[in-house]
Amino acid sequence: MLDRLANTIIKHSKAIVAIWIIVLLVSIPALLQVNSVVNYQITEGASVDYESLQAEDIIERSFNTSVANGTVIVVLQSENVTDAVMHDFVTELEERIRASSDITYLENVTSIYTVSDQVIAAYVKQVGPSMYEAEEQVNTSAFLLYGIPYIYVQNWEYIHATHPSLTVAQTDAATFSAASTYLAQFLSAADDSTEAMAYGYYYGFTDIWNASAASPALSGDPMARANHTIGTVAPVFISQLPSEYQTIMNATLGAFNLAMFSNPAEVQGTVHSFVMSMVGRVAGIANTTFLQEVYDLGPAYDDAAVGRYAQSVVSNGTLASYPVLVPSTYLSGLVASNNHTMLFMITFSVDASYTTDDGDKPLMDDVAAIRDIISDIKSEKGVSITSYVTGDAAIAADMESRSKSDLAIIEPLTIIIIVVLMGLLFRSVIAQFLPLGAVAVALGISEAVVFLIGSLVSDVMYFVLTLLIVVLLGVGTDYSIFLMTRYKEERIKGATKEDAVHTAVCWAGESIITSGATVIIAFLAMSTATYSMVQTMGLILGLSIVVALLVSLTLVPSLLVLFGNHIFWPNTGNRWKTYCEKYNKKKAAGKRGYFHNAASFAVKHAGVVMVAAIVISIPALYVYATATTSFDFIGSMGSTESTDGLNAMSDDFGAGQISPTYIVLDSSDAFIYNGTALNMEYMDAIENLTATVASDQDVRSISSPTRPYGEIVDYHNFSGLPTDVQEKILSMIGTDNRTALMTVTLTEEPMSTTSVDLIPNLRAELNNAAGREPILSGTDILVGGESAVVYDISVDMDHQFTYI
Repeated sequence: MLDRLANTIIKHSKAIVAIWIIVLLVSIPALLQVNSVVNYQITEGASVDYESLQAEDIIERSFNTSVANGTVIVVLQSENVTDAVMHDFVTELEERIRASSDITYLENVTSIYTVSDQVIAAYVKQVGPSMYEAEEQVNTSAFLLYGIPYIYVQNWEYIHATHPSLTVAQTDAATFSAASTYLAQFLSAADDSTEAMAYGYYYGFTDIWNASAASPALSGDPMARANHTIGTVAPVFISQLPSEYQTIMNATLGAFNLAMFSNPAEVQGTVHSFVMSMVGRVAGIANTTFLQEVYDLGPAYDDAAVGRYAQSVVSNGTLASYPVLVPSTYLSGLVASNNHTMLFMITFSVDASYTTDDGDKPLMDDVAAIRDIISDIKSEKGVSITSYVTGDAAIAADMESRSKSDLAIIEPLTIIIIVVLMGLLFRSVIAQFLPLGAVAVALGISEAVVFLIGSLVSDVMYFVLTLLIVVLLGVGTDYSIFLMTRYKEERIKGATKEDAVHTAVCWAGESIITSGATVIIAFLAMSTATYSMVQTMGLILGLSIVVALLVSLTLVPSLLVLFGNHIFWPNTGNRWKTYCEKYNKKKAAGKRGYFHNAASFAVKHAGVVMVAAIVISIPALYVYATATTSFDFIGSMGSTESTDGLNAMSDDFGAGQISPTYIVLDSSDAFIYNGTALNMEYMDAIENLTATVASDQDVRSISSPTRPYGEIVDYHNFSGLPTDVQEKILSMIGTDNRTALMTVTLTEEPMSTTSVDLIPNLRAELNNAAGREPILSGTDILVGGESAVVYDISVDMDHQFTYI
């Protein structure tokens, strides 16, 4: 076969060169798009059978959300991240990000100021209407307690003045009749409850009023009689009311007096001031200007108007000056307790690996745009703020950048070394470029193969391109050197270039094919793996070596036929003849080179060589046996902006916040929530599991239906919890009411050995804890998230490489 191949090459060398040129040209469109199929996330392409991915599927199905969407985290640091300088920086950053046309697939921006905006708006919409409701209640209470007595006094004074001849008893009777008529008209539009309370108080008042007529000190002074009567009747009357009325009634009784009702404007002013004071006291807000502004927005609180007002408050203040403080449960997730670090979250509707039809990776471009915006704001404002852009997309972008920079070093360095060594070997300044040219052809065609595999099979991990270049530079030059060395030897012996090429292809070709076949088989065996990263790596490297093998066996000898000894320039012509004569004389005289001497030594001292080889191998074998396989691609990146950002946020927030771990409880036989009430036995079981996870030293924080904001709440009193807490709890219970979600933030970054090794322990702890909860007997507990996916991949790869 090789003999026939050699003859074909000699006869059709020009055609073979032309064919390879055509193949390379056809490959150019594909190789130019190779970056569109490159992936920078190791968790992509994992098997759907993994527990971690089953957990993600349940989350997407039952919680109307996805754990795969991209998130960019901007870590900001300064001496005080809550001051006005940082406020202006963050609000400007938010405005520019939202307005930027360079940032695509933007879903939301979250900072402590957007949260403050939401908190203030929610407060306004909750407290504003309650002010008007409270004002109405105070008005009603004041009318009952003091308004009715004041009307009674006015009627009594009028009757006494117009009918002075009437006795006190007669005046009292006439007053009762007149006041009753007025009261009936006044209460005609009142609800039954108000009417019942008014008449109850009225009749109690008139009873004590009539009894006070016997007192000489009171009978002639209606205001004194009324005050005496109020002081006697009101406390008893209030004590008999439902508890929800007693507080405001008692407060009204102490804040008002009968004399005020002679001036309606004073009454209204007192009512308003009283309500402002009461609401401020209950809410813990002393800023009466803010309360008045909230009141003035009503009584109909339009969402747009409330939103504009909340934005104005946030824009014109700082965290310390806001009238409504952000709850610590929110604050601690965005601002460090020492006020030195702040997080700014940007979420997107697609993940970092998303690729458009044009081959672009939009989130990579978004990261660059965000970094440019931050740089511009810093420059314009002249602020000394330390910032890092991190998160999945930023890490992927930095991986891409670092990969390209590594290649920019590897390629020229390798080429320089090859050029120098081959120049010395062939005593030429041209010969070394023949193997490099062959490698370039093989690499170009192989990158087209990468695009095809990435398009038809699965995305290709970024480091496969680095491996591809290194492998092809190694095997491509190696195969070419075999051929060229044998060609040179035959020419030195005096063979024609055709005979030299024939011999080189027949004899060196056999070694090349044998060597290449073993490597090709090894790599193609990897393509049987189910994990796409291993599968595509095996396919690409295996097929690329096939290409390199074909190039070496056909293109290189064809060029030797065409150029002959010219490739050894300047060692040509007479120089070549002189070189051949000297070489043959040395060989005839028995003078051998290094390789002959090395071979002779190995044959004579085989035992010594074997022992030396074993001794030298011991350290390497020890490292192999004791080293732990790591999937920490983030940790191996070195210092980049995204990894520095992870380190900056790790102490205050936990590096695991970049990609939390999720625990899903999927019940087949028990409802966690029936639409109106929680299953308390199930909730208690959830809390026991939550406590188990929280006790692990590698866990920074955990939220669950019993700890919606990281701290346990009184879920047994679910209906009595604030509305936002109830909503948060229900958001962690699936739409089918049979699933529950826990979110775990780990101390270390998600791909670290510590985080990945925690997963099997976490699963075991959860299963053990669940075994002690009878209600969980029909519940599957699944652990997902990036750390869990990496762990499942590592277990699967260990299994697959065993048979590969």
